Amino acid sequence: MLIDLVCIQLSLLITCSFYTELSGGWQNILYLRIAVVAGMVHFFVVFMTSNYQNVMRQGYYKELVAVIQHTVLVTGSTVLCLYLMKCLQNYRRSIFLVNGILQILFCYTGHVLRKINLQKRRGLNRGSASVLLISRNESADEFVKLVLKNNLKEDIYICGIAILDASRIGGRIENIPIVADRESTTGYLQNHWVDEVFFNKDVLLNEKKAVDNIFDVCMEMGLTVHTQLVTENVMADYIVERFAGDIVLTYGLKLVSTKQLFLKRCMDIVGGMIGCILTGILYLILAPLIKRKSPGPAIFSQIRVGKNGKYFRIYKFRSMYMDAEERKKEFFAQNKMKDERMFKMTDDPRVIKGIGNFIRKTSLDEFPQFWNVLKGDMSLVGTRPPTKDEWEKYELHHKQRMSIKPGITGMWQVNGRSEITDFEEVVKLDTAYIMNWNLGMDIKILLKTLYVVIKRCGAE
Repeated sequence: MLIDLVCIQLSLLITCSFYTELSGGWQNILYLRIAVVAGMVHFFVVFMTSNYQNVMRQGYYKELVAVIQHTVLVTGSTVLCLYLMKCLQNYRRSIFLVNGILQILFCYTGHVLRKINLQKRRGLNRGSASVLLISRNESADEFVKLVLKNNLKEDIYICGIAILDASRIGGRIENIPIVADRESTTGYLQNHWVDEVFFNKDVLLNEKKAVDNIFDVCMEMGLTVHTQLVTENVMADYIVERFAGDIVLTYGLKLVSTKQLFLKRCMDIVGGMIGCILTGILYLILAPLIKRKSPGPAIFSQIRVGKNGKYFRIYKFRSMYMDAEERKKEFFAQNKMKDERMFKMTDDPRVIKGIGNFIRKTSLDEFPQFWNVLKGDMSLVGTRPPTKDEWEKYELHHKQRMSIKPGITGMWQVNGRSEITDFEEVVKLDTAYIMNWNLGMDIKILLKTLYVVIKRCGAE
């Protein structure tokens, strides 16, 4: 982090020396302003992202990608801050381009040199950590092969294998020496270079007393302990954390950090505020037109199902006649979807002629949902919330799609929502979004939503 700060300031100093209006170093107020802003933004980006996690385990390519991502975020955020400070006009665009290139070069070089230096200082020329594998005899071969397969970059050095239920000291598995058994494992840990210990699940299930003893020794010595997952066929994301005062292994389709949730919520609040202002303007225009064609309130509200089955009231500009919900059952036979878990119909007679068709085609009917976003019931991007009767027809795997907050837009909406007639395809798209979620994906979906709405693709 400090190396990057030095590199950022160095790249700025060199870049600004090429521009007369920015020369003079710290005595120049224009240079001082951009240098201070860039430094503060750097620390903010470090706090909000995970680019500094597992640095010693990253290969050179991943290191470069992380540096580029960090540089783009720092540069973009610096430009935004200068714009909000109303002084961006004092800086030429080429300054940020040249500085970005130099920053990537300096930071990447600094990261690589630091990593090489740390490895030399720690004597880790054979890998970044010395690891003892602990297994039972029956599963030892498979365990070692698995570790070697996943250690192609040689970021760990396997110093040996301890087999607890057999005396095979002196033997080898995949040319790795067997160095200990149940009685001698703790002694080996105390007398040899071992940074970390890795238990396989066979040992955890069948050698609890021995594992507890070895674990206690590791904790006394300050060694890091890794264990395989005991649960079979885990398709979920998982982390180790504290819950209700205990250390637990937490599973989920996608586990998101507090920082990521904070940034997503900030984006929702900003988007919700802007959307609510636009909704107010649209109301002044659309409300009289809706009421003229169909007497009744211009805003339609309905109970929908949100995250994990929580009910909330959703708001829309009314695009259908007042008796639309009562008449819905009459048209189930014309449902484009293959089952009753979602209802879509071409040329729906319940839609208000003219204005109703227009606001549905242009997606203007969705704008009041920005109030739901601002309240926290929904997000800008997520999965579309089902009605109560649709939710009651869901099978277990369908409920995955509602494990996050519902959104105004999402994967289904930007992938031709009216062309998709299989509800299982909707579930697949939503589940893929949940399992691969990141803020960048949200931004891409929002931009694609604008494109789809402007071209009026997939709306009916």
